[in-house]
Amino acid sequence: MNREAELEISGIDWLCLKLMPEDGIRLESEARLADWKMADWEKIANRCCTGHDWCELLKFCPALVDKCDWQKLRKEDWGRLLLSQPHHRDKCPFLS
Repeated sequence: MNREAELEISGIDWLCLKLMPEDGIRLESEARLADWKMADWEKIANRCCTGHDWCELLKFCPALVDKCDWQKLRKEDWGRLLLSQPHHRDKCPFLS
């Protein structure tokens, strides 16, 4: 998938793309996210390979901030992340 197409996928649609059949999780709505365990979120974190992935994951599960690979975030990823989570400003290399 190219970068432009990837940026168009967000929210629940992004999360559904990260789920695998072997996870045994069906996601019909955001309401079901409350039932997820940390182990479920960690499976998704292990599949994050771009800055966009990390931005999306941190919107759903801020508790995984310590696992975030900040080096993968591009300038546009930082812009999107800091709009919703400005407390990560200290980690942003573009603000130094």
